Amino acid sequence: MVPLFTDNNFELNDVVGKHGAPVSGYMNTEEGYAIWDLHLPEHPTEKDKTTDMLLRIYAIIEQNAAESSPAAF
Repeated sequence: MVPLFTDNNFELNDVVGKHGAPVSGYMNTEEGYAIWDLHLPEHPTEKDKTTDMLLRIYAIIEQNAAESSPAAF
């Protein structure tokens, strides 16, 4: 979904439900930006959709904070 934020020709309705992971994000890096995606298992439980997804997001943030300088955030 990053093109939604970087290309004026995309609108939210062009991509919702058609492409990508249920949760994705991007962050600034020294090289420009990095993209990350999180997919659910084939038959997700409520825990997969909530608690586990949040824990996975926090892990990505923590990992990238450790690898980046504080100024990057």
